[in-house]
Amino acid sequence: MCNFPNYSTFCYSLVFSTSNQFTIISNTSISSSASGIIKPIHTSTPERKTQKKKKQEDSNPKTIRVLNVNFQSIRNTHSELINLIESTKPDIIVGTETWLDSSIKDSQYFPDGFNIYRNDRNLSGGGVPIAVNDTYITSSVTELQTDCEIAWCKMEIVGHKTVYLSSYYNPKTSNEKGYNEYGISIERASKIRNAFIISAGDFNLPGWDWTTKEIKMHTQCVTYHEKFADILDDNGMAQLVTKPTRGLNTLDLVVTNHPESFMRVETLPGLSDHEIVFTEVNLNPRKSIQKPRIIPLYRKANWENMKLDLNKLHQDITLMNEQKAGVNKLWTHFQTKLEESIGNNVPKKTARKKDSSPWITSDIKRLIRKRDRWFKRMKT
Repeated sequence: MCNFPNYSTFCYSLVFSTSNQFTIISNTSISSSASGIIKPIHTSTPERKTQKKKKQEDSNPKTIRVLNVNFQSIRNTHSELINLIESTKPDIIVGTETWLDSSIKDSQYFPDGFNIYRNDRNLSGGGVPIAVNDTYITSSVTELQTDCEIAWCKMEIVGHKTVYLSSYYNPKTSNEKGYNEYGISIERASKIRNAFIISAGDFNLPGWDWTTKEIKMHTQCVTYHEKFADILDDNGMAQLVTKPTRGLNTLDLVVTNHPESFMRVETLPGLSDHEIVFTEVNLNPRKSIQKPRIIPLYRKANWENMKLDLNKLHQDITLMNEQKAGVNKLWTHFQTKLEESIGNNVPKKTARKKDSSPWITSDIKRLIRKRDRWFKRMKT
């Protein structure tokens, strides 16, 4: 489509396979011998036609594609939205700033083939939708709704945890109530057993540098930025977007409690002055393998040396406090020196990883060993 971004040029591996159903006509002469080629249509013992078993394609998806889009009036970006969907083939679209109200039906601006869940404000601003491909079983989750611009739905997938999706919009950084209500909503969702949470939208937190996970210098409303980080930490969530989405700031975020399942997080040219966040989520079940653990042996620790180290650390902290050192600097110094003392004075051992079948109990292992002994005895 003219004057619209060509989303098909981004670095996705969208590979479409095609096949030619027609083969080249053979040069075999008509007068050649047909024996062994032409068979009678009717015979006394008709041959059974062997039907090749078709490979049953797994109806469950291997990956799902999620778009986080800031519309700034979906009425003005409807054509660009259609172009975006045709190019990227998303399974889920999480949107902000649709600028719609209840008088406008889903079919007027949202494409066919999607189930829509909306929380509108008015025709002048705000509004959050979630669009999920209608091949999935989805439903609204009203019990997670709070007094902010947020919409929730859940997606049922056979053989996978239930995916809880939310679209969130906070119009300005100083809106403390919006962050408080979001925290309540996320806390409710995190208490649901085996919930796979994907929360995306425009959070308007320009002060965060998500590459270093630090707040930038001269940031306004630092308290609200820190509050958002506390919400993530308290509920076991992680934020995945590190690239800027509006100017030099990362405003459009993707939050989840399963960051290891996200294979790709990228940005695309946006429909407004915000970039689009594209993610791919792997839904294949994974076997969790326990890594080798280092266990400190405190019973064999050199406590005399540790007491000397801690006395020296106390003197350092007292001196730094008199020199008006900040709380963060004091804590960092204390933590660093304590870890150094433990590393130098406490021996360690590496625990063997447990990658065995959990149903093989100690009693069963004892019976297995007994069986093996009797087997050896009978062989001899």
